[in-house]
Amino acid sequence: MTALPTPGVVSQLLTVRLLAPGRPSDLEADFWYDVVEPYGVRITFHSEAVPLRPELDRSSLARGVMEPVGGGRVSMWPSLTVDGRAVVVMSVSGPEGDLVCEVSTEQLHRFLARTYTLVPAGTESDHLDLDAVVERLLTSDAQ
Repeated sequence: MTALPTPGVVSQLLTVRLLAPGRPSDLEADFWYDVVEPYGVRITFHSEAVPLRPELDRSSLARGVMEPVGGGRVSMWPSLTVDGRAVVVMSVSGPEGDLVCEVSTEQLHRFLARTYTLVPAGTESDHLDLDAVVERLLTSDAQ
């Protein structure tokens, strides 16, 4: 059974190339964007060894396709594979572990284009529900 799309959400399953020393392998990652949180993108790497779920701002992901960006948990930079394909290398770290992978630039462009269709660049604040943000913060503090 196929899940129906959720209005205001872009979810795309991408295959990324895990750059483990001596043994590169493919890994699936969910890239998730929700208009309720218009500035952010969540990524879930489906790895039993390193279950990372970083969050980053959408503008950094878009810039990472063109130039090195990052610091903190996620850094990324454009690169080319040995056969000349454009990729973005992502270095992700956290208490759960670290990983370095490459993502197809073309796939990232498609994901980002879908997010910008929902919320064009520069209009993020128009979609931000501050009351909902405050309520989530208060609720998370109470738990």
